[in-house]
Amino acid sequence: MTERAIDTGNDKSSRISTQDNFLEGEENMPAIDLQSLAADLRVVIGRLSRRLRSEQNHHELTLSQISALLSLEYHGALSPTSLSHIERIKPPSMTKILACLLEKGLVRKRPHESDGRQFLIEITDQGQELLNSDRRYKEAWLEKAMSALSVKERKDISKAVNALGRLIKL
Repeated sequence: MTERAIDTGNDKSSRISTQDNFLEGEENMPAIDLQSLAADLRVVIGRLSRRLRSEQNHHELTLSQISALLSLEYHGALSPTSLSHIERIKPPSMTKILACLLEKGLVRKRPHESDGRQFLIEITDQGQELLNSDRRYKEAWLEKAMSALSVKERKDISKAVNALGRLIKL
């Protein structure tokens, strides 16, 4: 059995061995130490996530404020209580987050359709543009970073993106 290391930018590297436990149809593929691969994948995704978070468009919002905006974009208008449940934070903390977002004009209040005592929070055009701008900025950073990679490495990333998409759905 032979092994080779996979470079993950981590001190520890995954090991690929050429032993005989292959999946059907993949006779020529080496077996992979899934435990090491899982650990390396967690580290690499964590580092990439932190790097992408640091590549923000200098809007001076906290991660909690950005997360609340993203939830409103995804779910649509929500009550502050519903939003605090989605974000898994206490309602008083959500009140502070929303106060800041309201002050900056990134969200707005509107009456609840069926309960006149409540209101809903929804993202404004300005809030949507901030999220879109942030995405463009991060994607431009990724594009520039990937341009420094070889064609083979970019193809490997393309295949990995597809596999990670399937992994998320499991």
